[in-house]
Amino acid sequence: MQRAGQIKVQTLNIWHGQYEYELRLHSIAKRIVADAPDILCLQEVIFWADGSNSAAWLAYKTGYKVAALHPQPNSTNKEGATIGNAILTRLSVDEAGYVPLVADPRRDMNASAVWFWTKTPYGQTPMLVLTTHLSWGVSNEYQRLQEVIDINKLAKELIAEKNYDNALTILAGTFNTIPDADSIRFLTGRMAVQGAENFWTDCWAETEASLGETQTPRNVWIKTQAEDLDTFDGNRIPKRRIDYIFVKDWVFGQTGSPIDSKICYAEPMSMGSRPDASASDHYGVETILLDIFEQK
Repeated sequence: MQRAGQIKVQTLNIWHGQYEYELRLHSIAKRIVADAPDILCLQEVIFWADGSNSAAWLAYKTGYKVAALHPQPNSTNKEGATIGNAILTRLSVDEAGYVPLVADPRRDMNASAVWFWTKTPYGQTPMLVLTTHLSWGVSNEYQRLQEVIDINKLAKELIAEKNYDNALTILAGTFNTIPDADSIRFLTGRMAVQGAENFWTDCWAETEASLGETQTPRNVWIKTQAEDLDTFDGNRIPKRRIDYIFVKDWVFGQTGSPIDSKICYAEPMSMGSRPDASASDHYGVETILLDIFEQK
């Protein structure tokens, strides 16, 4: 008899800004424990000069494992640190890695992807999880398109290497662009590029959730950054969905089928100098996926 369990996946851009950083990490750790995601993809993890990093700190505080981790050097970072990507999990970690994406000659910080292999908690289906932080900036869409082409190729190569035709493949992170941009259209099969075709399911769109935006002037930190840049009215900052969770290939009604999505890490911290502020300048995204298994 077939039954279905659930896989809870979250993605969150921690935000490397130093405003209330320690309090924000404590708030994120508290939410991780309360939500108990199976997989948490993190972007803008800070790597400090002493060798420590914020992803390892969150793992220590919550009892999670760091499944994958790697920095992206940035010599212009005023805090004297580097940022990067990480994945935390409650599941097994079978293999993990890091891949730099196509370099942007205009910038000194390249995008990258970290990944790890595990198995779904109920059906024990091979599962590949990747997270990334694509290039930032409204004029960098061509660069982001090249980066997602790299990611799509990477996923195919990792699956072929293992010969896991039935693998559930998840891609989550900060893509720094809107759903109608070329990079997202390529990922979701609405545009073929350079002879490459593919299909990733946008979990937010497929669950038809009225989620709002992951970057919005409702977020205190967005307006704070706008004020730092001498923006006259922070409420004029565009509302955008720039954080995503994707599942590769046709999964509807199968293991990996998205059944629910929502915003997460959006609640006020209720502490510090800005108790009305959330834990990051991004809101996170959470998706629930089916995990179908045979009951004996």
